[in-house]
Amino acid sequence: MGVAVVGGMLFATSMGIFLIPVFFVIVEVVAEKLGIMKQDKRKSSVDYM
Repeated sequence: MGVAVVGGMLFATSMGIFLIPVFFVIVEVVAEKLGIMKQDKRKSSVDYM
């Protein structure tokens, strides 16, 4: 029982580490293609300093 729990936690963590950035990039590309996100409205890290 403990092996399944630990395995499930490791699997969920690894999927989250790899899939969340991939989904972010996909959403960014689709938003850019559709013109939802304008280039002049984007902020960089320099804007927050």
